[in-house]
Amino acid sequence: MSCLLSALIVVSRLFSVSGTVTDANDGTPLSEAVVAVEKGGQTVKWDVADNYGRYQINGLSEGKYTVKFSYVGYKAVSREITLSADMDLSQRLVPDTEVLNEVTVTAVENKGVTSSTRIGRDAIAHIQPSSFADLLELLPGGMAKDPALGSPQLINLRSANALSNANYATSALGTRFMIDGRPVNNDANLQSTPAYSNYGSSYVNFGTDMREISTEDIENVDIVRGIASVKYGDLTSGLINITRKRGGKDLHARFKSDMKSKLLYLGKGFEWGDKSDCFTLNSSVNYLDSRSDPRQTRQNWKRLTASLRAGRDVNDERFRKSFSTSLDYTGSFDNQKSDVDLDIAEGGTPLETYKSTYNK
Repeated sequence: MSCLLSALIVVSRLFSVSGTVTDANDGTPLSEAVVAVEKGGQTVKWDVADNYGRYQINGLSEGKYTVKFSYVGYKAVSREITLSADMDLSQRLVPDTEVLNEVTVTAVENKGVTSSTRIGRDAIAHIQPSSFADLLELLPGGMAKDPALGSPQLINLRSANALSNANYATSALGTRFMIDGRPVNNDANLQSTPAYSNYGSSYVNFGTDMREISTEDIENVDIVRGIASVKYGDLTSGLINITRKRGGKDLHARFKSDMKSKLLYLGKGFEWGDKSDCFTLNSSVNYLDSRSDPRQTRQNWKRLTASLRAGRDVNDERFRKSFSTSLDYTGSFDNQKSDVDLDIAEGGTPLETYKSTYNK
């Protein structure tokens, strides 16, 4: 008996693809560029370029492949190759740049001698503010935080924190607020809570409470952190110049509700005439009800603002004249408050009785 043994050994050679990935404009190596080798629509091997833009993919058998080069911010490139030996395959990628005319959802720094920032209507609508203090997060270094309307919101520009030093209460004459070219009197913010038992608080001389300023009618705000023009006067540490909406024919309404506040706004504009002689009328009303803690019915703050503004613009070849007048009301209402779980007196008489109101 005889046995015949035979063996067939087939040796398949393996090849590699290597090269560099660079910028098509200046030849800069594209570190972290991804190079993938595909066959039949499936990725079989891939590599990531090193700091010098070099890559190397080993272990590829003979045949046809698709090599894809990709990098964030650059146009991807696909190349068809037939591999029968080691191959050097370098690729230059073209930046994929999409240019937009302008997109601004934050404050814009004005170019000039004085440091100032302009906040437009689009940026205001973007952050959905409850009070003017919310707009300050758009300033350089500003931090986003939840609205807190349980205590006065004050501002200090280019000065120390007045609330931390009772002997440095100069904010009343520090930051000047201007609304439609008219100054808001900072000299006497007389908000105070008369002492009850052994408790009392006061914010006299600390300046304008930003909770009192509604943001719904604001067209833009210029915040001057540097030295403002002498024409504004009566200020030492900055200027807030507010310009409100004027004209238009649309009806605007806004309702905002979150865990701590509810806000309702309704406004309407009117226009008569043409560009040479135009008369405008704007009216609005805004109501805000805020609770520092929804579980505590006594810890709330309410504000009502109303505005009626009229203006006339006259334009001809020689001059331009603008006339405006306004009637505004702002009121905050904090009086006696009751809680059915705490008030045990007959008829639900509040155990807390105090009064803190503001009308202007």
